[in-house]
Amino acid sequence: MEGNVNSGKLEQDIFELIDKSNNVWIFPHINLDGDAVGSAYGLKAILEEQGKTVEVITEKMWAIRTNAPENGFIEADPVKIMSAVITGEETFVENTDLIIAVDSADDTRLGIRLKTFKSFTEQGKTIVFDHHLKNKLDATFKYLQPELSSCAEVLCELFLKNRAKEEQLSPMIANNLLLAIFADTGRFMHNYTDSTFSWATLLAKYCPDVEKIIKALYKSKSIAARRLVGKVFEEMREVFPGVWIAYLSLKDVEEAGGTDYDMDSFSNEMLETDGVDISAFIREVRTALEDGSEGRCFKVSMRSNSDFNVRDICAPLGGGGHAGASGCTLEASSIEEAYKMLLPVIEREMAKQKK
Repeated sequence: MEGNVNSGKLEQDIFELIDKSNNVWIFPHINLDGDAVGSAYGLKAILEEQGKTVEVITEKMWAIRTNAPENGFIEADPVKIMSAVITGEETFVENTDLIIAVDSADDTRLGIRLKTFKSFTEQGKTIVFDHHLKNKLDATFKYLQPELSSCAEVLCELFLKNRAKEEQLSPMIANNLLLAIFADTGRFMHNYTDSTFSWATLLAKYCPDVEKIIKALYKSKSIAARRLVGKVFEEMREVFPGVWIAYLSLKDVEEAGGTDYDMDSFSNEMLETDGVDISAFIREVRTALEDGSEGRCFKVSMRSNSDFNVRDICAPLGGGGHAGASGCTLEASSIEEAYKMLLPVIEREMAKQKK
């Protein structure tokens, strides 16, 4: 399939495919975060301005639509994120001409929607917009810019760069894309460039309520999240100089009534602690096995305060991300086994990057 090297020809091909498509589905990744939601609804607004009928379909929405069973890949309703985006009038698109995946680096990020996405790829009707270094999701066209902060910034570069200076942005576009950039840079703590600030400045000019975005992302934590982060700080331990690790079991999360979204910022909060240069937050999650039974795996979220590249730790373990913020999933039977997989890679990369 077309893909990885962006060019004028690729951009032209993408615009042509969009132009001839009237009904569009947008798939953000599972375990929604601010960039996935903001990029999806920002793109929805951009395409609606072009006269398209667009529906954002999350994993949970797809499960409801197809009567799929709830499993470990179905996220909780992203209430706090959604309170900060302007979704406009929700549309229902029964038959679509095109599916666009945003912020999704591989097959696993589309969960139970993957089969449909693959079917549309075979028909030449899919696009991927992403900012991760290694994107393994097959599509008709892939527009990738791994040097950028977020998927939202990728969309800005492609769709907004050539707008006339006097052309205003709608609040729907500005609000959603700014939220996504705020979220994926961790309040501009990592993964930003000069262009990130330029886009944020422009978007803020047309954003109706920047304070609402910041409050939704960082100042409206649930009671469950506060209880769990307390547990995280109790469990934190230094495994190498400046490298701190914490773990929450599925039991910990369920007893607190927590969701995936409640834990989205824990690795960042660990990193804000004096003496922590690198943080690794691990949580146990349910997975649905091919035979229909329930399994377990361990999701790792890493952050770096220094020049240390945590992507080089996560990539050999099947993950990815950015130098300052990366993650991976460990297929382990216990937390002890997960540690045995993770710690040697950290130690090896520390020795390598110190040279």
